[in-house]
Amino acid sequence: MSPNLHAPMIKRLAFAVLLVAVAVAACFVAAAGSAEQQILEIASKSGVHVFSVELAVTDEERSRGLMFRRSVPESYGMLFDFKRDRRSPCGCVTLTCPWI
Repeated sequence: MSPNLHAPMIKRLAFAVLLVAVAVAACFVAAAGSAEQQILEIASKSGVHVFSVELAVTDEERSRGLMFRRSVPESYGMLFDFKRDRRSPCGCVTLTCPWI
């Protein structure tokens, strides 16, 4: 067979490989922000304050934290569960939005 006859097949195969690579990358990106999300209500003298929080309970979730997030919605945050009381250093070097 002539090399020109294989060109359409090679292009289709390359396109299929590219689609699979994009799908795999999308899965990794989705997993990166997939810490368990909960609603947190805090009652104070001024009323009830509602927050949407991610619970970082695994070592991987705690290590990643909110890194690489370009934005964090108002009344949104992350709680770190270390399973026991202890002092833990915290830093957000790669967070590009304000945090407290």
